[in-house]
Amino acid sequence: MNIFKSIKKQLKFCIKAMDTSSSLFVVNPEKDFTRKRKHLFGDTLMNVILLESGSLKDELFKRFGYSLDTPSASSFIQARDKIRPDAFHTLLDEANPTTLNIGDLKGFGATVVTEDATNKLIKIESSDPEVLEVIRTNAGDHYTYTLHALKQGTATLTITSNGNTAQGQPVTKQVEITINEAVTSKEELEAKIEEANTILENENLYINTSLDVLKNALKLANDIDQKEDATQTEVNAQVVQLFKAIQQLEYRGSNEGQPDSENPIAVDPENVTATTSASEGPVGDAFDGNPETYWHSGWEQGTEKLPQSVTIDLNNEYDVEQVNYLPRQGSRNGDIVKYQIETSEDGENFKPVVVGTIENDGTSIVERTEPHKIKFDKTKARYVRITALESLGNQNNLYASAAEFSIFGALHSDAIPATSIELDKTELKLDAGNTETVTATILPEDTTDSITWESSDPAIASVEAITSRRARRDVSGTTNTSTVTITALKAGTATITAKANDTVSTTLTVTVENPKQEQLSALIEKVKAVKYENAALQDYVTSEIEKAEQALDKDQDTLQNAYYALAGALSESEAIQKDIDQINSFNSMDDSRYAQNDQFTLFKEQLELAKNLLFNPVQNKELIKSHVEALKKGFAQLEELNREKLANAIQEAEKVNLENCVEDDALTAFKTALDNAKAANPQTNEEIDTLVNALLDAQAGLHFKEEEDLASVQQRDSISHALDVLKNLDLKLYSDEDQKLIQDAISEGEKALANNKLSNEEASAVIETLAKALAVEPKEEEHTNENLATSQQKDSIRSALDILKDIDLDLYASKDQELIKDAIAAGEKALENDKLTNQEADDVIATLAKALSVTPKEDEKPDTENPGTNPSENPGNDPDTENSQTNSSNTVTVNPTDSSKSNGNTKTGVHSFVGLFVALATTAAATAGTVTVLKNKKIRIRRKGKK
Repeated sequence: MNIFKSIKKQLKFCIKAMDTSSSLFVVNPEKDFTRKRKHLFGDTLMNVILLESGSLKDELFKRFGYSLDTPSASSFIQARDKIRPDAFHTLLDEANPTTLNIGDLKGFGATVVTEDATNKLIKIESSDPEVLEVIRTNAGDHYTYTLHALKQGTATLTITSNGNTAQGQPVTKQVEITINEAVTSKEELEAKIEEANTILENENLYINTSLDVLKNALKLANDIDQKEDATQTEVNAQVVQLFKAIQQLEYRGSNEGQPDSENPIAVDPENVTATTSASEGPVGDAFDGNPETYWHSGWEQGTEKLPQSVTIDLNNEYDVEQVNYLPRQGSRNGDIVKYQIETSEDGENFKPVVVGTIENDGTSIVERTEPHKIKFDKTKARYVRITALESLGNQNNLYASAAEFSIFGALHSDAIPATSIELDKTELKLDAGNTETVTATILPEDTTDSITWESSDPAIASVEAITSRRARRDVSGTTNTSTVTITALKAGTATITAKANDTVSTTLTVTVENPKQEQLSALIEKVKAVKYENAALQDYVTSEIEKAEQALDKDQDTLQNAYYALAGALSESEAIQKDIDQINSFNSMDDSRYAQNDQFTLFKEQLELAKNLLFNPVQNKELIKSHVEALKKGFAQLEELNREKLANAIQEAEKVNLENCVEDDALTAFKTALDNAKAANPQTNEEIDTLVNALLDAQAGLHFKEEEDLASVQQRDSISHALDVLKNLDLKLYSDEDQKLIQDAISEGEKALANNKLSNEEASAVIETLAKALAVEPKEEEHTNENLATSQQKDSIRSALDILKDIDLDLYASKDQELIKDAIAAGEKALENDKLTNQEADDVIATLAKALSVTPKEDEKPDTENPGTNPSENPGNDPDTENSQTNSSNTVTVNPTDSSKSNGNTKTGVHSFVGLFVALATTAAATAGTVTVLKNKKIRIRRKGKK
C-alpha cells in the first residue's frame, strides 16, 4: 500500500470515529445531520477533503459516480456549512501517528482551534528525546515537525501554542506515542526506486554530475532491496540517500553551448491552444510578432493556478531546437521563471526535452526586453508544448503570461545529417584560471545539423559558445564551424563533447593543472576590481586579497592553496551579495501595493530579522540564506492590491459629461461615489471592489438629457446605408455631370458621419442630397427598353419551342430535321438573351414558323368524315397557299387538335398551329400586333386600330 492510500485509510478511520459523536462538530447539534439524506456527516467531511479544483458540479459528479442521484452543488454547500471549522482541525490532528517503529520518520501536525488565542503558532516537545526525537523545521511563516523514533518505549508529546487565550491561559494538548521494535519494510524504498527509474527515463533533462549521484544511489538501493536479511536501518539509510540524490538533481536547462538557431518557424496563431486564456490576453497574441500584445492565462476563479501550457501545431515535421520567450512588457504578472518544453509527433504523446529556470530577483524576471533563448538537442516534432511550472506576479504561481513565443528548427524533410566533426584540438592542458578556444568543423558543409557542446564536469572545465558560422554555398571555401571558449577552473580532468546528432560526435580531453604564480596574480587583480557597498563584506574580500598577495613568490603548494582560497572567497562573496541584493529589493518595495494584513506583518518582521544580520554577512551567510528563502515564500503569499482597477474606474467615470445629465438623485449619488473613490485609501482588494462596484452602479444609474436637436440613430444609419450603395457604383457608367453629383454626395455623407454634433436638420439635408444621387440613371445603352423584345414575342417563342421539342423527328426528312433543330437552338438562345431586340425576336419567330411549316415525309390521308379538314378543301390552312385569307382579313382562326377526328394521325396536331405561326411571322413585320388567347382556344391576331 503506498503512502497516499495509507493516509486515505487513516482519514476514513478517523472520520468514522468522529461520526459517532458528530453533534460535537456541527453548528446546530439538534438539527444538523439528524435525518438520513444524500449528505451524511462523515461523507460530507470526506468529500470536502477529497474534492479537487474543478467546478463543484463536475467534482460532485465524479465523487458520486455520475449517478442521477448526485446532489446539487447548492445542497452540498448547505451541508458543508453545517460543519464547524474545528472538525477539520480535529480530523487532521487525529490523523497523526500514535504508533511508530524504531527508525521511522513521520510528520506531526497540530492546530490551535481556540479563536481567541493570541498566537496560533505552536511548539511540540517530547517527554523522552532518547525514545522519540522531535525535529523542528523552519518553513518560512510557520514550523513543521517530524517525529524520529529512536528506541522502543513510550513518550508523551506536549503541544503548546506560543500565545495565551484572552483569559491568559495557555493552549496545550498532550499525545502519547508508542515506539515498537523495528519491522523491516521496503515499501518506501521500492517507491523511491520506482521514482528514480522514472526520472532516468528522461535523463536528458539533468546534468551528468547530478545524474551520476542518482545512479550510484539507485544501485545501492537496489542492492538493499534484493538483500533478504536487510535491517530497517539499512533500508531507511538507502531511502534517505535516494531521497537526497533525487533532491540534488540539477536540471540541464538551456544548452548555452549550442549556437543560436537561424531557422525560425512561422506559426499560425490559429494553430495554437492554451490550457486557459484571459479574455484580454488570447494565446494567439503571443504569436503575432507584436511585443506589445500578450497571452495571459485565465484569472477567473478555478483557472488561476499553475501549471499552464501553450501547445503549438507546426503543421509539418521539423527538427525543433530552440524556443524563445519574451516576457510580457510593462507588467511582471505571470513572469514564467521555471518552464518545461515538450515535443510530440502525433499531438498525443509528448516527451520533455528541457526543463529550466529563467533568472529573476524573486519578484520579476531580470532581463525583460530581450527574448530568453531556450536551446536543446534537435528533436523531430510537429507539436511543441510550453508549460509554465513556476511564475511571479502579484501572487506567485497563479498565472502565466508571454509577450511572444518563437519556435526554431529546420524542416525535417529538408534535413541533411552531419557525417563527421573535426576539432582543431583534441587535447588541452591548462592551468586553473586560463582559457582556450576550440573550433569544430562539421561535414558536409551544407548539413542542417549544428554542434552542441557539453563538459563532463563544469566544475573543472566549463565550455561556452562564441560563434557559429554556417556554410555559404555561393562563396568558395566557407565552412560550417562552431567555436567555443573552454575555461579551466580547478585541477582535474574533464571531457568536452561536440555533438551534431545522435550518431555523430567527438570529444576533447581537458587536463587542468593547479594554478601557478601567473594565475594567482591575475586572480588577485580580478578580485581587486570587485567593490561591495556592504563594508563588512568588502573588508572580508580585502582581507582575502592580502592573504593571497602574501603567497606570491612562495612554493607551489602555497600558491595553489592561496589561489583556491581567493577563488572560493570571490565565489562566496558573490553569493552573499546576491542575497543582500534580494533583501534590499524586498526592503525597497512599495508597501502601499500590498494588503496590510497578518501575512504582510509577518513578512515585514521576517525582513527586519534578515536586515539585522547584514552587519556581518560572512559570518551570518547561512542564516541570511535561510531568511531569503523564507522571504521569497512570504512574498509569494502577499496580496497585491489591484489599485489599477480603481484608477481605471475613476478615469472612466471622469469622462462622463455631467452637463448632459439630469439634475436628480442619481447624479448626486454618482458624484458622491466618485468623490469617495478618489479620496479612498483602500487596504484590501475587497475595499477596492466595493468602491469600484459602487462607482459603476452609480454611473449606470445616470439619466441623460434628451438631445432632440441632434441627428437620430436612424438618420445616421440612413446616411451610412446610402454611402455603402454609392461607393459601390461604377462611375464610368454615368455621365460626367452625374459622376460629380455622386462624388459630392459621398463627400457630404462622410463629413456628416464624422460630425458628432450633426443636427437633425443637417442630417435631413444630407439624406436628401444622397437620395438625389441614388436616383440618377446610367448613360443609355445601345438598345433602349423601347427596342427590346416584348413579353408577347417571348411567349410566342416559348410556345413554338414547346411544340417543336415534342415532334418525332424520325417522321421528317433529314434536311427538315436540321431545320427544326436549328430553329430550336435559335429559340433557346433568344430566350437566354436579356437584351433581345424587337427585330431579333421577329427574326426568331419567322425561323420558328418556317420550322413548324415543314411536313412529314408521307402525305396526309383525306379525312372523309370531316370534309373541309383536307388540305385541298381548306386552303386557308395550307402553308403552300399564299395566305389569301390572312392577307384579306386581319383575323386568322385556328382550330385546336382533335385527336378523335384524326384517324390516329398524330401529325395533324402540328399542322393545326401552322397558320398561327405563319400569321405571327407576317404580323411581326407590322408595327405592333396584339396576341390574345381566347377561352375557346381560338387565337385571333388584330392590328391596333382595327376591329
